[in-house]
Amino acid sequence: MEGVFPTRDEEIANLQKAIDLKKDAGAETGKANALHEEHNKYYEAGDKELARGKLADSKAHREKAKEIHEQSFDLAYKGAMSMALKALYSKYPSVDYHVFLVDPYQQSFLVIIDMMKKYGQFGRKDFLVIPGEGQHSDASKGPSIRPHFEKWMADNNIGNEKITSGSFSIILADVQPL
Repeated sequence: MEGVFPTRDEEIANLQKAIDLKKDAGAETGKANALHEEHNKYYEAGDKELARGKLADSKAHREKAKEIHEQSFDLAYKGAMSMALKALYSKYPSVDYHVFLVDPYQQSFLVIIDMMKKYGQFGRKDFLVIPGEGQHSDASKGPSIRPHFEKWMADNNIGNEKITSGSFSIILADVQPL
């Protein structure tokens, strides 16, 4: 299995790149919003020609933001799937989401659980999930993934054991099929 999957360092580097891309997408969105505001001012002032130019520029930045966001999501989702595939062959399966963005986490988590239930190689009844404590989240908003994960466990009556404040062992049999 050596060499087939990215190393943990490569996974972390790709996840950091996904985070950086998400920030870049946010910057492009900010530019688009500012240009749209300029469009509104010129339009209200009667300069329709300049307003159209600002609107076209705004749309171009929105498209660029969308493309960058999709690159970020794809990179992070692939990272989650890589970890999931490795976990299938581990005696102590786990997926570490502590540096993830919320969107790829939400899209990948149930797929990973389903894979563990169907294809896990060692018949474990539990699975370690590390949503993290929130240190990598936006400080003004607090943890982003852990609250989603805790709510999902509560809403779906998933048996779990809190290992640390940022990791949980969940009971696979409690997870309903997709």
